[in-house]
Amino acid sequence: MKRPYARWLLWGVAIAAVAWWAGDRSWRTEEVDPLPAVEEVRNATLRYFDVDARREIRIEVPAACLPSLFAALRPASRDPQPSKWEVLGDLEMTLRDGRPFQVEIYALPSDGPGAFSAGETYERRVYYRGGTTPRLLDALRRAREAASRGEAIGNQGGLGAGPTPP
Repeated sequence: MKRPYARWLLWGVAIAAVAWWAGDRSWRTEEVDPLPAVEEVRNATLRYFDVDARREIRIEVPAACLPSLFAALRPASRDPQPSKWEVLGDLEMTLRDGRPFQVEIYALPSDGPGAFSAGETYERRVYYRGGTTPRLLDALRRAREAASRGEAIGNQGGLGAGPTPP
Protein backbone atom coordinates (compact mmCIF):
# COMPACT_ATOMS: atom_id res chain seq x y z
CA MET A 1 0.00 0.00 0.00
CA LYS A 2 1.41 3.36 -1.06
CA ARG A 3 1.45 6.26 1.32
CA PRO A 4 0.86 9.46 -0.64
CA TYR A 5 1.24 11.62 2.46
CA ALA A 6 4.95 10.59 2.71
CA ARG A 7 5.65 12.23 -0.66
CA TRP A 8 3.85 15.43 0.41
CA LEU A 9 5.72 15.40 3.69
CA LEU A 10 9.07 15.18 1.88
CA TRP A 11 8.07 18.03 -0.44
CA GLY A 12 6.98 20.10 2.55
CA VAL A 13 10.26 19.51 4.36
CA ALA A 14 12.24 20.38 1.21
CA ILE A 15 10.29 23.62 0.67
CA ALA A 16 10.70 24.59 4.34
CA ALA A 17 14.46 23.95 4.15
CA VAL A 18 14.82 26.11 1.03
CA ALA A 19 12.75 28.89 2.62
CA TRP A 20 14.87 28.77 5.78
CA TRP A 21 18.11 28.85 3.75
CA ALA A 22 16.94 31.81 1.65
CA GLY A 23 15.68 33.67 4.72
CA ASP A 24 18.96 33.09 6.55
CA ARG A 25 20.75 34.95 3.76
CA SER A 26 18.88 38.22 4.36
CA TRP A 27 22.09 39.79 5.77
CA ARG A 28 23.35 40.14 2.21
CA THR A 29 20.75 42.73 1.33
CA GLU A 30 20.39 44.63 4.62
CA GLU A 31 22.62 47.67 4.46
CA VAL A 32 24.24 48.85 7.68
CA ASP A 33 26.70 51.61 8.49
CA PRO A 34 29.19 50.23 11.04
CA LEU A 35 31.56 53.19 10.80
CA PRO A 36 31.55 56.14 13.18
CA ALA A 37 30.51 59.58 11.96
CA VAL A 38 33.49 61.43 10.49
CA GLU A 39 32.89 64.27 12.98
CA GLU A 40 33.37 61.83 15.87
CA VAL A 41 36.92 60.86 14.81
CA ARG A 42 39.68 62.70 16.69
CA ASN A 43 42.59 61.08 14.84
CA ALA A 44 43.20 58.21 12.47
CA THR A 45 46.25 56.24 11.40
CA LEU A 46 46.19 54.18 8.23
CA ARG A 47 48.55 51.28 7.68
CA TYR A 48 48.46 49.22 4.50
CA PHE A 49 50.66 47.34 2.05
CA ASP A 50 51.22 49.27 -1.17
CA VAL A 51 51.63 46.70 -3.93
CA ASP A 52 53.20 49.20 -6.36
CA ALA A 53 55.74 50.51 -3.83
CA ARG A 54 56.21 46.97 -2.41
CA ARG A 55 56.26 48.23 1.15
CA GLU A 56 54.07 48.99 4.11
CA ILE A 57 52.71 52.53 4.21
CA ARG A 58 51.79 54.24 7.49
CA ILE A 59 50.17 57.67 7.47
CA GLU A 60 48.19 60.00 9.68
CA VAL A 61 44.98 60.38 7.68
CA PRO A 62 44.23 63.95 6.60
CA ALA A 63 40.71 64.98 7.61
CA ALA A 64 39.70 65.59 4.01
CA CYS A 65 40.46 61.94 3.14
CA LEU A 66 38.44 60.21 5.82
CA PRO A 67 35.06 60.63 4.05
CA SER A 68 36.41 59.05 0.85
CA LEU A 69 37.94 56.15 2.81
CA PHE A 70 34.60 55.52 4.52
CA ALA A 71 32.72 55.87 1.22
CA ALA A 72 34.98 53.24 -0.35
CA LEU A 73 33.67 50.75 2.25
CA ARG A 74 29.99 51.50 1.58
CA PRO A 75 27.35 50.30 1.07
CA ALA A 76 28.03 47.60 3.65
CA SER A 77 26.18 44.57 4.93
CA ARG A 78 27.09 42.22 7.75
CA ASP A 79 28.86 38.98 6.81
CA PRO A 80 28.17 36.32 9.47
CA GLN A 81 30.27 33.71 7.66
CA PRO A 82 33.45 35.51 6.57
CA SER A 83 36.23 33.76 4.72
CA LYS A 84 39.88 33.85 5.75
CA TRP A 85 40.81 36.90 3.72
CA GLU A 86 44.25 38.38 3.23
CA VAL A 87 44.70 41.59 5.23
CA LEU A 88 45.40 44.64 3.07
CA GLY A 89 45.67 47.12 5.93
CA ASP A 90 43.99 48.71 8.91
CA LEU A 91 42.65 52.05 10.03
CA GLU A 92 43.06 52.77 13.73
CA MET A 93 41.01 55.65 15.07
CA THR A 94 40.48 57.42 18.34
CA LEU A 95 37.02 58.88 18.72
CA ARG A 96 36.34 62.24 20.34
CA ASP A 97 35.12 60.52 23.51
CA GLY A 98 38.46 58.65 23.77
CA ARG A 99 37.21 55.24 22.65
CA PRO A 100 39.27 53.33 20.08
CA PHE A 101 37.75 52.14 16.81
CA GLN A 102 39.47 49.79 14.36
CA VAL A 103 38.78 48.88 10.77
CA GLU A 104 40.69 45.98 9.23
CA ILE A 105 40.62 46.01 5.43
CA TYR A 106 40.90 42.82 3.40
CA ALA A 107 42.23 42.27 -0.13
CA LEU A 108 39.63 40.72 -2.42
CA PRO A 109 39.39 40.34 -6.20
CA SER A 110 38.33 43.55 -7.91
CA ASP A 111 35.24 42.09 -9.59
CA GLY A 112 33.13 41.74 -6.43
CA PRO A 113 32.33 43.52 -3.19
CA GLY A 114 35.11 44.42 -0.78
CA ALA A 115 35.41 43.17 2.79
CA PHE A 116 36.38 44.65 6.13
CA SER A 117 35.87 44.19 9.84
CA ALA A 118 35.12 46.98 12.29
CA GLY A 119 34.72 47.44 16.01
CA GLU A 120 36.07 49.05 19.15
CA THR A 121 38.55 46.22 19.66
CA TYR A 122 39.93 43.31 17.70
CA GLU A 123 37.92 40.92 19.87
CA ARG A 124 34.65 42.83 19.34
CA ARG A 125 34.97 43.27 15.59
CA VAL A 126 32.21 42.37 13.18
CA TYR A 127 32.80 41.36 9.57
CA TYR A 128 31.20 43.19 6.65
CA ARG A 129 31.05 43.11 2.88
CA GLY A 130 31.07 46.56 1.40
CA GLY A 131 32.38 48.89 -1.25
CA THR A 132 34.78 47.55 -3.82
CA THR A 133 38.51 46.87 -3.78
CA PRO A 134 39.27 49.25 -6.70
CA ARG A 135 37.47 52.15 -4.97
CA LEU A 136 39.27 51.37 -1.74
CA LEU A 137 42.69 51.21 -3.42
CA ASP A 138 41.98 54.57 -5.05
CA ALA A 139 40.99 56.09 -1.68
CA LEU A 140 44.17 54.69 -0.08
CA ARG A 141 46.30 56.17 -2.86
CA ARG A 142 44.64 59.59 -2.53
CA ALA A 143 45.07 59.55 1.27
CA ARG A 144 48.76 58.73 0.86
CA GLU A 145 49.24 61.52 -1.68
CA ALA A 146 47.44 64.03 0.54
CA ALA A 147 49.53 63.03 3.56
CA SER A 148 52.77 63.31 1.56
CA ARG A 149 51.74 66.83 0.47
CA GLY A 150 51.31 67.68 4.14
CA GLU A 151 47.62 68.54 3.89
CA ALA A 152 46.01 69.62 7.12
CA ILE A 153 45.03 66.87 9.50
CA GLY A 154 42.37 68.89 11.36
CA ASN A 155 38.73 69.64 10.58
CA GLN A 156 35.99 71.56 12.32
CA GLY A 157 35.57 69.85 15.65
CA GLY A 158 36.61 66.40 14.48
CA LEU A 159 39.75 64.77 13.17
CA GLY A 160 42.80 66.44 14.62
CA ALA A 161 40.86 69.36 16.08
CA GLY A 162 42.75 70.94 18.90
CA PRO A 163 45.21 69.32 21.26
CA THR A 164 44.76 65.71 22.22
CA PRO A 165 43.77 65.40 25.88
CA PRO A 166 46.07 63.28 28.09
